[in-house]
Amino acid sequence: MRLPYDGVILINVGSPASPEIADVAAFLKKFLTDKYVISLPWLWRQILIRGVIIPFRKRKSAAMYQRLWRNSGETFPLVETMERLTVLLESHLCLPIVSAMRYGAPSVQTALRTLRKKNTHELKCLLVVPLFPQFALSGYHTAAEHALSEIRTLLGNQIRIDVLPPFYKSEKYISAVCDVIRPDLERRGCKHLLLAFHSIPVSHLHKASVLFTGHTHSSLCCASGSLEAEVCYQYQCIESSRLISERLNIEGLEVETVFQSQMGHSTWLGPSLKKRLAELAGKGFRQVSVASPGLVCDCLETLDEIGEREKEAFLSLGGESLQLLPCLNASQQWVEALADIIEDYAESLS
Repeated sequence: MRLPYDGVILINVGSPASPEIADVAAFLKKFLTDKYVISLPWLWRQILIRGVIIPFRKRKSAAMYQRLWRNSGETFPLVETMERLTVLLESHLCLPIVSAMRYGAPSVQTALRTLRKKNTHELKCLLVVPLFPQFALSGYHTAAEHALSEIRTLLGNQIRIDVLPPFYKSEKYISAVCDVIRPDLERRGCKHLLLAFHSIPVSHLHKASVLFTGHTHSSLCCASGSLEAEVCYQYQCIESSRLISERLNIEGLEVETVFQSQMGHSTWLGPSLKKRLAELAGKGFRQVSVASPGLVCDCLETLDEIGEREKEAFLSLGGESLQLLPCLNASQQWVEALADIIEDYAESLS
């Protein structure tokens, strides 16, 4: 079908400009001062981040980014993958497409300038595609809100902007995830699969529910089809996992939902990937596979956190193999699925 857009902006989280300490510190400052990431009053957020978190974390984080940079051929996989995905999707849809980052480069305004160069006429209608399958204030929402604000700042209020909703239960997304991870699962014959989603503070669930529904999040996860479910990260992760497990339908394969990257002393969504791997090793499981369907592109959280650090910990506890399965990245399955998701959304508006 012919899409009604003059261009599409894909937006993801972003990466530092380089693994140098100064660049990593600048990236962390931009990321952590986002009010949707750390929910504190502005002044306290600035004091905590600039005075405590960044001084103590920048060197450790830079070392992790340096390892990722070195292992990936002196580039950040997220940035490279976004560039390839943009080129392939543009060719598939025959439509100008650019990529942008919520934090880091290329910025939304840089992406817009590139989009202008690709068009021979004035931009009148754009589609923003936050590459976050599940809704979270600190992921999908902040990316969408930031993109809208930047577009309005540069192009004014006359332009029409559509934003692709979270696609956590899209059949095309679920099928693409399964098609990408199935070959490795079947080749290895692994019988235990952990679907790891990036954790968020439980307080973010309550904040999102109050912001969009007017009342606090229930202690029980949201019911399918409810208004709460549309902004409940926990529900959407569990639902994606259920659909992936059903679609895989591999005999003897046990699938669990876990959450990774918890930090600090507040309560975060669990069960924790780290703790579950330790439990499995203690129970005699020797082979475990891990996939991250909530992250469209492989990045620090998959390649380094799971593929290096969690793997090392699992092996030290008696495990023999931790298999990190690939994200969707710029696979042909994902290019075709994302194109279909975009076309289905545009058709639903007509």
